[in-house]
Parts: sequence; C-alpha cells; structure tokens
Amino acid sequence: MIEQIENKNSALREENVEVKEQLNRALLEKDCLRQEQGETADALQKIELQNAELGMIDSIGHVNEYPTMHYFKIPRHTQSMIV
Repeated sequence: MIEQIENKNSALREENVEVKEQLNRALLEKDCLRQEQGETADALQKIELQNAELGMIDSIGHVNEYPTMHYFKIPRHTQSMIV
C-alpha cells in the first residue's frame, strides 16, 4: 500500500514538472508575441506617419488616387483648368 502511494506521488511530481515546463514555454511564447506585436505596431505607426506626411491617405484611411496639387508643382494659374 505504501509503495503504491509512493509510486502515485512520484508520478504526480513528474506530471507537475511537465506542466510547469509547459507553462514556462507558454509564458515565453506570450512574451515573444507581445514584443513582436509592439514592434509591428511601431512599424505600422511609422508607415502611417510617412503616408500622412505625403498626403497619400485621407482621414478615414483610404488611399487617395490624386494627392494634393502642390505635390505636382502645377502653376496656380493653370490649376483651375485641371478637372
């Protein structure tokens, strides 16, 4: 009877070690994914700022086919002729 309890105790300890290892792997993966998410968010923000500076996106995030005229350096007196 005591031997059965010791065997069960040993098996439970091994299982506990395995579960702790799985938890540690999951926590490490979570940390890596959070870091990657932060890096991706930073890169996206830089790209959005660059696009906004170029006047290539409108206020709701759609790409403008025709950026504002001052990027084309069209003389003012001819701008009214452009359709």
